[in-house]
Amino acid sequence: MSKFVKLSEEAYKFEGKLSLSSAIPLGLQHVLAMFVGNLTPVLIIGGACGIVGGAGFEQLQVVLIQNAMIVAGLVTLLQLYSVGPCGGKVPIIMGTSSGFIGVFAGIVATLGSGVVAYGAIMGASIIGGVFEAVLGLVLKRIRRFFPPVVCGTVVLSIGLSLISVGINSFGGGFKTKDFGSIENLLLGLFVLCVILFFKHGTKGFFSSSSILIGIIAGYIAAFGMSLVLPTTAVTPEGVEFTKSWVIHWEKVAQAPWFAVPQLMPVEIVFDMRAILPVLIMFIVTAVETVGDISAVIESGLGREATDKERCTHAIANTQSYRNNRQAAGVELFLRNQLNTADYNG
Repeated sequence: MSKFVKLSEEAYKFEGKLSLSSAIPLGLQHVLAMFVGNLTPVLIIGGACGIVGGAGFEQLQVVLIQNAMIVAGLVTLLQLYSVGPCGGKVPIIMGTSSGFIGVFAGIVATLGSGVVAYGAIMGASIIGGVFEAVLGLVLKRIRRFFPPVVCGTVVLSIGLSLISVGINSFGGGFKTKDFGSIENLLLGLFVLCVILFFKHGTKGFFSSSSILIGIIAGYIAAFGMSLVLPTTAVTPEGVEFTKSWVIHWEKVAQAPWFAVPQLMPVEIVFDMRAILPVLIMFIVTAVETVGDISAVIESGLGREATDKERCTHAIANTQSYRNNRQAAGVELFLRNQLNTADYNG
């Protein structure tokens, strides 16, 4: 009997047909892995603007999170299957991007905290979405300014800049009272070790599902910790709080199974102090997307990207990139109609 569970060859083909027994857990892994990365920027940006549960914005925070997931799912499908000129038919996830966090934090510092600042960020993102779509239309004339070394450097730089986001999550989460506690660090280390073990110590299905297995193992470990360790602590000021690793099922139990997304829960504000820095960041993320597409094709499908799929100076055809940019523009329009944060194409 084989030591490893192997995926079929269809798993490595773009048009491959997977069995439900393989497709469901692999798809679930993508959703769960996407879930955290998609919501973290929303929570951080909302927190910087003061949109947090403790400030009386519980419902608004839930709406923003809900809208972020809905838009990400819809535009990912648009990207994969392509509708008209939108979508490059590339297996890549569309969602929020941590690359915009620094720019948005600067906007909040300039305009001040509050819902108005969040509205200004949304207004700037709408303009940025239009700008991104136009950039896709004229890319053929400016693609010589995006050689592979530029795209690779930008992707590497953005990846390095996100280390702080991972460290924050590893330590317990953004602005948590027990950040860096021994429980948080040990739980994070355990999940990391589980993921690395299954990723590099197994092959086939288990290796591909390493993130999903790590998430499940983390939940089981956190539940076990709640049975033997104290779940609350006290701050130096004498305020009792629940530790960040504790799993809260109360809100999950109280939440409805289905809810209609609320259109534009925050009023849009157009302010040049927000628009200009966001436009610059959109140029950077455009270059990042070019590198992302090439990397996904090479690592996910095990081959070089074709001329149609590539979109930089070394790429002969810009149609794929133009479609990707227009898909990104569509996402920005939808995302801002629902008042969710930035995107990553």
